[in-house]
Amino acid sequence: TNGWVCEHRWPAIANMIKFRAVTVGQGVKSFTNIAKNQISFCRGTKGFLAINNSDRDLNATVNACLPDGVYCDVISGNLVNGVCTGKTITVSGGKAAIEISRFSDGILATHVEAKPSLCTCNA
Repeated sequence: TNGWVCEHRWPAIANMIKFRAVTVGQGVKSFTNIAKNQISFCRGTKGFLAINNSDRDLNATVNACLPDGVYCDVISGNLVNGVCTGKTITVSGGKAAIEISRFSDGILATHVEAKPSLCTCNA
């Protein structure tokens, strides 16, 4: 009512604060211009981010720079009791097949501390 929206309380924003904390000091690497207004990049070997700001779906296999495994997308959900509540990102051989619909939030992100211990999801 006083003009404050409190974006810092939104789950995706709070999770990106954690992303920043986990990746601090890690440089940008493997920056990929996938297509017009579609990019991905790593923050060292600690984090991965992809953005789709186009009117087309993003479907690509890109360098994710993380150890192999399944990771929670910290934009669409959280890591709760060892389980992802949102989408997952699977890294194999340092690469991830990513999909970001043009109708979605347009971003996915993960980091090394967003790795579920119990995965009941489809990776």
